[in-house]
Amino acid sequence: MWGCSNTWGIGGMTPGGLLLILLAVLAAAGLVLIISRRTRRAKPDSHCRDRADSADILDLRYASGEISRDDYLKMKGSLEPSQRENA
Repeated sequence: MWGCSNTWGIGGMTPGGLLLILLAVLAAAGLVLIISRRTRRAKPDSHCRDRADSADILDLRYASGEISRDDYLKMKGSLEPSQRENA
């Protein structure tokens, strides 16, 4: 229609054009992968952290004499995963 055309290949696209599209798709996929991995690392397992914090607080309360040994053992048992799953 316009005379001389220097494009060839699939749909008139040069192999260099196909390569650029492929590189753009791979770059986008890589960016999505990097962002998803960083957001997963940024969120620590809050259940484990809360359990450890609770155990530390419980130990301090027992060491300071704020709670009795029986209360300490009962509360410590409720913090352990195997005890909580059975309850």
